[in-house]
Amino acid sequence: MKFKLDKSWWGQYIVFPKPNIELHSGLTVLIGCNGIGKSTMLRQFEQHICPEAKIPVIAFDNLLDGGAKALSKQTSPFVTRWNLDVIGALTQSSEGESIMTNFGLFVKTLGKFVRDNRLASELMVLIDATDSGLSIDNIIELKEFINKSFLPDVRKDGETDAYVLITSNDYELTCGEKCFDVARGKYITIRTYNEYKRLVLRSRKDKDSRKRVKRETRRRDLPRPSGKTEDK
Repeated sequence: MKFKLDKSWWGQYIVFPKPNIELHSGLTVLIGCNGIGKSTMLRQFEQHICPEAKIPVIAFDNLLDGGAKALSKQTSPFVTRWNLDVIGALTQSSEGESIMTNFGLFVKTLGKFVRDNRLASELMVLIDATDSGLSIDNIIELKEFINKSFLPDVRKDGETDAYVLITSNDYELTCGEKCFDVARGKYITIRTYNEYKRLVLRSRKDKDSRKRVKRETRRRDLPRPSGKTEDK
């Protein structure tokens, strides 16, 4: 399906030099260096593109939906035995285990989202910042849930295309998946760690180049001194 991004999402800063993109249904892993625009792309889909196209969308951002926020959801307004179990897991687990617990809470919401939109022709699921802090086994578990459980359940009626976009800062998440190079706006095949490393380093050069253009544009747009002095 084709989409159009707002390439200047942050004012004059060109985040996406190729605004017209085409995404494939199923799982797509967004790749590139930090700051290249992976999370920004998700925000565009959540706040702008999906609402305008009337595509049902649900988002999970571990940095926003996890941590203290996830804990607060379990302590208000009611505390149940199940809530206490989750609270214990969130307060006593490692970072990776807490992330998986947070994502497990999101999965419950995800099931309702699918049921409520079972007649939609497309669904969009956006997942951000989940692989930070996860070990390899957790990442494999996350991918298996999406590919072997969630997507087959959505497709079983054959009428709905589900698009799952997930940001990645870890090579393991890209293995065997459809990867989207955010800097260049196209799909790319990652076969080895070295290929992944080269892409991330190249995207860093792209990001630094855009920042230089931004600084030069700002300097060019600054008002120039007139050369005149006021009479005293």
